[in-house]
Amino acid sequence: MMMNHADRLKVACMAQLCNVIAPIMTEPGGPAWRQTIFHPFAQAARWAHGELLRSVVKSPGYANARHGELPYLCASVVDDPATGRTAVFLLNRHLTEEMDLSITLRGLGAERRLVQAEQLHSADLNASNTADAPDRVAPQPLEGIAILDERLSVKLRPASWNVIVTQAIRAA
Repeated sequence: MMMNHADRLKVACMAQLCNVIAPIMTEPGGPAWRQTIFHPFAQAARWAHGELLRSVVKSPGYANARHGELPYLCASVVDDPATGRTAVFLLNRHLTEEMDLSITLRGLGAERRLVQAEQLHSADLNASNTADAPDRVAPQPLEGIAILDERLSVKLRPASWNVIVTQAIRAA
């Protein structure tokens, strides 16, 4: 994810804003709809405020001819000390298997509450949104999240993009 390279990547642009893979599509004189790639960018714009944290990912992986062994899990964590919110962006790259995940949010407040949890997933990896089905692939609630002290547990669907936002509970 680009966020993990924020120390050296200062600007990123969407190259195809108005061509065949645009994040928002339209027809002349007709409706407009969001394409699947719109949602991760919108979620990052909404929740990725603060400091990028270095995450340690331990995940099974797969062989890649160019880069060697790559983990199935790709993760970015952004903490906003001003609000106490921590956003975790997760991509399960395994195409067929769910992933049981345990996250330790060490040093960010022992007591946390869930603010937002969404997943972007379709069993059909070729699915796209159209004028007739504008929400065929759209963020849905991510269920089954458990938070205990600094540990968060969740199950990620195969080939899914997930955003989990927690907030520190501050003592009065």
